[in-house]
Amino acid sequence: METSLIQVCSVRKIRCTVLVLVVVLMVALSGCSHLGDSVDQGATGDASAESDAHPPGPLHPDTLLVDDENCLDVIEISDELRTISLSLHCDPTDFGLQPGRILLGSTHSGYLRRIDSLEFPDDMRAIASTSPATLAEAFTDIDIAGHWDFGSREVIDFSGRTLQGEEGASTFIAAPRGSLQVNPELAVDVKLGFLSVKRVEAILSVNLDVDLDGLFVHEASEEMGGFIDLETIHHPLDVEAGPTRLIGELRMVVRLGYRNLAAGPGWAQTAMVGSGRIEMGGTWTRPDSWENHWVPGFSGEVFPLEVHGGGGWEGELFVQVESYLSLQQVEGSSFRVEAWSGGDASGDCEEKNWTARGGLRGEAMMRLGFFDDGPRDEHMPDLDEPLAPLSGTVGAADGLCTDEAPPGGGPGDDDDSAAGDDDDSAAGDDGGAGADDGICAQATALSCGESVVGDTSGPLAGAVIDGYEGVVGNYEAPEQSFEWTASSSGSVEFGLVDPEPMSVDHDVFVLDAGSGLCLAGDFVNWGFHTVAFDAVAGATYLLIVDGYDTAAGAFTAQLDCSP
Repeated sequence: METSLIQVCSVRKIRCTVLVLVVVLMVALSGCSHLGDSVDQGATGDASAESDAHPPGPLHPDTLLVDDENCLDVIEISDELRTISLSLHCDPTDFGLQPGRILLGSTHSGYLRRIDSLEFPDDMRAIASTSPATLAEAFTDIDIAGHWDFGSREVIDFSGRTLQGEEGASTFIAAPRGSLQVNPELAVDVKLGFLSVKRVEAILSVNLDVDLDGLFVHEASEEMGGFIDLETIHHPLDVEAGPTRLIGELRMVVRLGYRNLAAGPGWAQTAMVGSGRIEMGGTWTRPDSWENHWVPGFSGEVFPLEVHGGGGWEGELFVQVESYLSLQQVEGSSFRVEAWSGGDASGDCEEKNWTARGGLRGEAMMRLGFFDDGPRDEHMPDLDEPLAPLSGTVGAADGLCTDEAPPGGGPGDDDDSAAGDDDDSAAGDDGGAGADDGICAQATALSCGESVVGDTSGPLAGAVIDGYEGVVGNYEAPEQSFEWTASSSGSVEFGLVDPEPMSVDHDVFVLDAGSGLCLAGDFVNWGFHTVAFDAVAGATYLLIVDGYDTAAGAFTAQLDCSP
């Protein structure tokens, strides 16, 4: 038997999962066998005769709905689905078990398997050796349609994640700040005839928001790359199919990766923000007509590249979302997209030219193998949505080849100067870059459960702190602060309500207000849109909304004392 697959293969795509649906659906629909062979493999004469006529739907007569059988006591399924063991209350022949029939069930994450052979250890137990079946074999003359909107966006904060080396080492690659919000939406419409797929339409839409900063501390003649897994997100699928329901899953794996090529020692820092909606999929119509549906859209901006050192450099940091679709445990296609932030620099200690880049990119190919039509490849258009690049020049007068440490610390940060070092001098170093010993702008009292509307460009804001201990980045924009005293100990969350980082890039911070001052060295915790911390009864905290770089504007925040 020849397995019929729909695969979506893609290379380097961003933060968003897309056409996976078409693949999976097709794989489940188109199957893994030539239909003429699969029905009478080991089947009785009656089963073969039924396959020659056009039976009424929606189920093919060879299909057994295992969930509806009162005769079934216990079902056990091996991990690879090859063996299905059934303990029964009745004679196995009354259950309808025979080679060639299809077992369809929703337990054990769903299964759709053809019986190849049977063993009967005793009168009330049957062990079936099985192989994959297809929806086209199991159903007749039926439409299967579903739409899944998976609700609120998944937010993944990967700030501070290290990809190579460690802080202070000669090679250190990390994401000082980074977050990804992703919200997929899936639509499927399938028309099945008799032992055939008539039409399949499947579209996966993904809404994405990304905030991505990269720090590259490098040595001479380095070329390296890699990635780490950040999180796996599982979205269940459930769709009506005639008298039963089909079970599946959209699984998204989020990864953080990098590429680094250096010709000399130094460091570079990249930054970008972007958002978009990607629609990908298409319509296949029998006998062999394919219409692509690919609407990629991505917008945002890159920020100036910060470089230091005399050697050339080229690199990028990317966040990747790869999606896998399965239905009745029939694996379908995968689709990957990447959002990236990077650039390059060339020159020497006298002068260096740099270019900052970023965007969304990818490439995909869908492979279809429908029945006797044989395999065919469907190449999707290349996905390349670059953001407008920035270019500039830095020279010796800017301290290009001095011992200046990279943001957040690194080689050369152990000098004896008073500025930004780890010594005990009093020159603006109270535990974080840009810490200020001044009193915060008048803090507004906040209560548990209260929502407040503020504006970091308004009269209640002040530009007192331009950096926080352990947080890489520039926060010279004004901040607005709120004061809260804990009546009991426990976990607390302070966060923005419906943040819009593409409009105003606000982050949130918590400081211990015990000193009565607004000091970066009193840092407790932070987050892009929400920050959690363990409050101590009687302690007072400053809850701060601060704009990254020079961002300022309106916001709504809320304090949740029972998260």
